[in-house]
Amino acid sequence: MLKNILFALALLLAIFSCKKSTQPVNIIYKGEIELEQTYSPGVTDSYLKLIITEAEMPADYAVLRNGQTVLTGSLTKTDTMLLDTTLAPNTTYTYLAQLIIESKVIDNSHTVTLTTMDTTTHGFIWEVMSFGTGGGS
Repeated sequence: MLKNILFALALLLAIFSCKKSTQPVNIIYKGEIELEQTYSPGVTDSYLKLIITEAEMPADYAVLRNGQTVLTGSLTKTDTMLLDTTLAPNTTYTYLAQLIIESKVIDNSHTVTLTTMDTTTHGFIWEVMSFGTGGGS
């Protein structure tokens, strides 16, 4: 009788336990990151535009310059402007942005290569901007 009770108890435990899978769940993260040069580089600075799409916000990113991480952060909107002010004159730099989710690199941007102006260059680009219609206040 005791054997039958133990057998029935073991059978009930086997039937009603472990309904959840014990296999690891593979979570698929998605998102894309882009990096664009927005203005011509200066002598010691450059503007870059960072764009993250199809990712859940906030999204973490890293920006690498010549293979070294120079900036990390988190975006709550899809894009932002970055200003790198630690550049040397007449030097070529290669930038790469990485989308990071839960400490894993999900996507890499295309590389952006730029060369800062020399201190003696005359290669300025003038931009003229007009505000309003000129009719006064």
